[in-house]
Amino acid sequence: MELEKLGLGAMTHPETQRWIARVVLCAHIERMMVADLRNLQESCLPLYAGLHELGRETLQADHSHFPALVIQAAISDNTKRQCVHHVESWSSLCEAGTHFHLAKQLETAMLAWADDRHMNVDWFLDAVLMNLCGWRLDQEARKKPHWVYPGSMAAGQYHRTGIDLRRLHGWGTLDGVIPPPVVKPYNPSAQTRREHQQEFTLELDRYYTKQEEFFAISGFQKTTPKRARTVKDSPWLHFDWFVEYQMQERPAKEIAKKYTLHAIGEDAIYSALVDLARLLEVPLRPWVKRPSRQLKKKALNS
Repeated sequence: MELEKLGLGAMTHPETQRWIARVVLCAHIERMMVADLRNLQESCLPLYAGLHELGRETLQADHSHFPALVIQAAISDNTKRQCVHHVESWSSLCEAGTHFHLAKQLETAMLAWADDRHMNVDWFLDAVLMNLCGWRLDQEARKKPHWVYPGSMAAGQYHRTGIDLRRLHGWGTLDGVIPPPVVKPYNPSAQTRREHQQEFTLELDRYYTKQEEFFAISGFQKTTPKRARTVKDSPWLHFDWFVEYQMQERPAKEIAKKYTLHAIGEDAIYSALVDLARLLEVPLRPWVKRPSRQLKKKALNS
């Protein structure tokens, strides 16, 4: 699949590229780490459901899908204020953990699960929390189990706005700063159709260049389609490598053994992993594998 088919145009913003990379990674996690997701359900879902029920005991009228807790904050020595605290992100869970033992238990369990898979980063822990919420609400999603990265790109005329909607569509947005060329009248007595088309095409090319330069100044980058190495390979093969190397602790040398016919070496795999880890904003684990008690139980799911 090429990036354009995910809803991108000729240029994209780095934030959109990161969002797409995380979406694709989560799809690979769902396919390749079923046992790990079951483990997450067993260790964290009861705690999440319990935290949600704890909030309902105090706030029976609250109908949020997220745990809603009442926190007391001291305004002065003699004055305290109660506020409703929704646990809808990793940072909000950490805040709740300073007030509620059950929230602290959930925080510790989630962190342990993410640490074991070398994914102790805020955006991934946000995704863990969102998926726990989805599993609590939808029993069918729990059975599979489904694993998604929160958010959507489906907006705008071409469904290609990414996560930069406010700057890309509507009144006063980036695409309206440089005026498009106006079609000059066609005079058949002075020119042919081809001459008229060539004149307008020249103006259109100049407009395209100016527009792309302006978007580049605004932080957008040229979209590079990701293509498969071979006809049989997926263009997202490096995401398979990331899951295997980073989360399942398989050495790059072992991963490379599967591609002897295509001459994909250990160095090439690690180089691709470095680039992908930078895009995902995840610290890549050291190339030289450390001894780990987790390795034996992290076998690939068939």
